[in-house]
Amino acid sequence: MNRVIFIVLILLRTGCCLAQDRPAMDDDALYAEARKNAFARQFAEAQEILTRLLERSPAHNDARLLLGRTFLWQLDYENARKNFVIVLQRDASNIEGLIALSDTEFAAGGYTAAREALMNAVRLSPLNEDVLFKIAATNHALKDDEKALQTLSQLLVINPSHDLGSRLMAEIRSSRYKYAAGFFYGVDIFDRTYQPAQFGSVQLSRINAWGNAVARVNYSNRFAESAWQPEIDLYPRISKNVYAFLNYAYSTSALFPTHKTGVELFAKLPENFEASAGARYLFFDGISKVALLTGSVGYYGKNSWYSLRPYVALTARRSSFTLIANARRYLTDADSYIGVFAGFGYSPDMARIQSTTGLTDIEIYLLRSQRGGVVFQKLLGTFIFNLSAELSQQELLFDRDNYVTIMSGSIGLRKKF
Repeated sequence: MNRVIFIVLILLRTGCCLAQDRPAMDDDALYAEARKNAFARQFAEAQEILTRLLERSPAHNDARLLLGRTFLWQLDYENARKNFVIVLQRDASNIEGLIALSDTEFAAGGYTAAREALMNAVRLSPLNEDVLFKIAATNHALKDDEKALQTLSQLLVINPSHDLGSRLMAEIRSSRYKYAAGFFYGVDIFDRTYQPAQFGSVQLSRINAWGNAVARVNYSNRFAESAWQPEIDLYPRISKNVYAFLNYAYSTSALFPTHKTGVELFAKLPENFEASAGARYLFFDGISKVALLTGSVGYYGKNSWYSLRPYVALTARRSSFTLIANARRYLTDADSYIGVFAGFGYSPDMARIQSTTGLTDIEIYLLRSQRGGVVFQKLLGTFIFNLSAELSQQELLFDRDNYVTIMSGSIGLRKKF
């Protein structure tokens, strides 16, 4: 009998232990399921599971942090911040909580608050690479590049192969140069009718407190003629998310428009989009003129950029339509990328705008054309190297509906200083 009682007590004790352990196991299972949903961007499902888990286990910090992250990924900064603060009120030394709070403040534009959270984190974990990199990025956002570079130097001593740290350091050092000077040279080779043509430019740019300015002199050599065209571009900042483009160029040669002007307004939009609207106006011999309406829609991915730009040419005779598409994949920094482009119609922003003597009016902007190509650009120290190749077909001005094939190549080099 005593043996039976002993066995029954053992079974009851084991049952009690299992009953006590089950909630912890259930919590782990719920957290795993919520995490799976969260990383599959099924945020509503993840939030429902995490809320249920936290009602049962309010002190489950990992669940609270994940819940906050789901709100952050939805750009709901208020609810994200609220959950991270709850964790930190319970445990002020929670590194993940401090990092998550800094991410929220940074995304919301509160760079000072983000840096404060990170400084608390680095005091707890001085060699944390993630914390050090985010301190540098936050200082860069606050335009305190001296401190950003100091932190990055510390990070790269700890981990010399830290890719993001190396990229940010190169970007900051590059951005501190105010001037850039360089040249651009290209050649067109026609499959018939025309001899090879050359085009190019030399330019000087400067970063100013109000925006950027670029002075350029364009060159064209074709149809046994050579010509020069001075040009200036201005990019004034209007507000944090809005800037303008202003352009003027002049030439006395038939290879270029007599006057070329441009104005465009650019605005940064939510979700990494950018849009613009503007116009170009071109005069030929003081008599003929053409107005072009234009704009663009662009999207910035993590390491990429995509854009579409249409032109509508309005003339006294008829109108024409041009569409140009661009895609870039950025490499180690903002000045290094590989890209592709394609379009149809004649672009007024091409550096080699010209026509033959006696045919300098608006007709060239009504020609049909198709083109595509690739471009490669690389930052090498303080030099920016650019290389491009293009294949195009253009309607002949004197023989409509017939085309000439053009193979084009160009090279460019700029130095920052």
